[in-house]
Amino acid sequence: PQLRPGPMDSMAGEFGLIQLGTYVEIKRSDGRIHPAMVTELHESTSSITVEWIEKGTNKGKQVNLQLIFDLNPHLAPRSTSMSSVEAPLSDKGDQSLVSEGQPQPIKVEEPSGDSRGPAGVQLGSRPRWALPGVWQIERLRDHRERRRLAMREQRAQQATASLQSRADMLAMIQECRRQLDCEALQASIPQQPHRICVCVRKRPLNQREIELNDIDVVTVPCQDVVMVHEAKQKLDLTQYLDNQIFRFDYVFDDCATNELVYRHTAQPLVETIFQGGMASCFAYGQTGSGKTHTMRGGFSSKSSECSKGIYILVAEDVFRRLKDPSCPILELRVYGAFFEI
Repeated sequence: PQLRPGPMDSMAGEFGLIQLGTYVEIKRSDGRIHPAMVTELHESTSSITVEWIEKGTNKGKQVNLQLIFDLNPHLAPRSTSMSSVEAPLSDKGDQSLVSEGQPQPIKVEEPSGDSRGPAGVQLGSRPRWALPGVWQIERLRDHRERRRLAMREQRAQQATASLQSRADMLAMIQECRRQLDCEALQASIPQQPHRICVCVRKRPLNQREIELNDIDVVTVPCQDVVMVHEAKQKLDLTQYLDNQIFRFDYVFDDCATNELVYRHTAQPLVETIFQGGMASCFAYGQTGSGKTHTMRGGFSSKSSECSKGIYILVAEDVFRRLKDPSCPILELRVYGAFFEI
């Protein structure tokens, strides 16, 4: 008898009998072989995406079709199976054929040899462990949606808690500042003689910090004290404000100008060098703390406004003193050097 392709053969394409929801055996990187459910068919890459549940977690991977057909030959396209059967028949001729009641080529097409039905039916049917997979797809999809929804709710709760915590902290800081009698450093305050002078300057919030709704946690209550506010939590989850106080020679708030900073820091050093002494002035701080603005000054490209830094203010005072009639007696000369670290 002649083998004729049935309706199943004409419909079998590149993916053979593989459909969404079909269970196939896959081989893991560690050599394990286990069933997985087909969730996507990729015609452009000749591959499929499979998913399975392992230790309560959904896992998936993309597998090449040839690897799937090697492990699941009963799912290969019908044309491939037919060619593998007809090839040996053409070589040996009609002598290899048995009686009509026992068609030997049909048995070759059976996947495991334990099925009693004809080859065409076996190729079109699923293996014994391939249960109907539509409900499995729905279960995986629902599990993913529930997991994503839970993550969104968790993020929303965290954002709400963060906003509430930020608002509570801001209210506590404002209440603390209202109770303080803040007195900023003024230009009218006389300079104090110091062999070593350590100063701190508070900078205002930058544009990025304002967009992120960051909180100003630094307060300058007086000219030599800086207070840093830190929100903490008690054992009963009650929030409170921990105010840490630091004392320096001078503390400049965020409204202080470069001229005010220069008056109490570098200007006394100019007098020292004209008296034959050695003087050094440097700014120290992390990136973005305002060192360049203090030492070099600020310049806006959108306008011609420019604020002088300590470099310029020191140079102006030095050359102003050199024009004094008493300076030629000292025979002073000005030298400059630039070091980039």
